[in-house]
Amino acid sequence: MICSFVINFKPLEFGNKIKKYSLDKDIEYFLLNNGIDKKQLKYITISNFLTKDREIEEEKNYSIRFSSIDSKTTLEILKIFFYKRLTNETLKISNTTFLVSNIYHNNKYSKQLDLESFLENPLKDEITIKFLTPTFYKVGSIFIGTEDSRYFFKNILTKFKRSSIGNQFNIGNLDFSKVEIKEKNIKKVYIKTFNIEAIQGEITYKLVDNKDTKLKEMFNILGYFSEFSGVGHGCNKGYGQAIYII
Repeated sequence: MICSFVINFKPLEFGNKIKKYSLDKDIEYFLLNNGIDKKQLKYITISNFLTKDREIEEEKNYSIRFSSIDSKTTLEILKIFFYKRLTNETLKISNTTFLVSNIYHNNKYSKQLDLESFLENPLKDEITIKFLTPTFYKVGSIFIGTEDSRYFFKNILTKFKRSSIGNQFNIGNLDFSKVEIKEKNIKKVYIKTFNIEAIQGEITYKLVDNKDTKLKEMFNILGYFSEFSGVGHGCNKGYGQAIYII
């Protein structure tokens, strides 16, 4: 099961002040302390882009979006939070006590990947991806913030092969130089931690050779899959959150 889901957290007792930009990282530490290992973190995305406040405040609910490309990891994370929800047991994140007030699995940002239904639709020559949070890539020891379509598709392909469904496809060699950017509406966002200008906004990718049927199929699948895998580096810390615009 590859899916995304949104969990509502309600702060009850405050310890350290939690800033919006550190909330996803603090939740990552919570998961590590509750049975999720570092290898599994590579399969998940955690993002607070639904959170508007700069700091976590009292008497409010905060929505965090999770997604996972590994079925086993998905079930383990849901098990942790469903147990907290059903028993009203609180949890500690950065010395602040939270209650899991709700878990959503079927709304705009919570859904299950359904490739069978997706592939029943005609394959497109153009797809649009909205990068909700700053997105950048890591190549070796170098961080790169780029719009280049080859970085996007190669990164998602690597994650797709690593996912629970990757071995179901005979992918072969794909030439992503046959994909170009048709339109873009992006801004550059400087990330001090990595000393990099990341991208954020919308990009429409166009397949210039639609006679390559395998490339066309994977062009569509990878665009759809990116919504669950996240794009680029640091997706388990809130970077690279994307949605596939229908």
